[in-house]
Amino acid sequence: MRQAQEARSWEDVAILGRKTLFWYAPKEILCPTHGLVQEKIPWAAPYARITYRLEFRICALCQIMTQKAAAAILKMAPSTLSHCLHRVITRVRTGHKIRGLVTLGADEIAYCKGRKYATIIYDLDRSHVVWVGHGAMPMDVTTYGLDVAKRVFQLYWVDRQTGEICNRQMSRAALIAFLTKQ
Repeated sequence: MRQAQEARSWEDVAILGRKTLFWYAPKEILCPTHGLVQEKIPWAAPYARITYRLEFRICALCQIMTQKAAAAILKMAPSTLSHCLHRVITRVRTGHKIRGLVTLGADEIAYCKGRKYATIIYDLDRSHVVWVGHGAMPMDVTTYGLDVAKRVFQLYWVDRQTGEICNRQMSRAALIAFLTKQ
């Protein structure tokens, strides 16, 4: 084991209006199988130049205001903030497993003595929640069932006027065109 030759820096949340940097020279191990391996840094993602705490602050501010306004508050260039936000979103999405999703369930629950609602979408095959949204779904929603195959898709739905179960066999392009019109 040896100390890295150069110390790296990570930007953290500003304290009292002053920029805060962490400096550290990570330890390195020469592994016969994997080559030169660097220790994991607990305060930042691999290859990141900002800490998890600053990433969280960026995401929280960008949810409630524009990126330009968040950049002004954090005293960083809007392009830098945009790049950091993009890296965080890309890293988080790779861990979000929705590939192989076949059977979906949708449910609305009431909480806070029936005054507030949440819509939950879950994967029935793997028994885990995929998405949760605040508020109830609008009542004019048509629920579609989709039978997935390699080349042809079978789409099922209930007609709102007649209550009749409808189905249609479609190609991938036709399915995308149909759903974009709905």
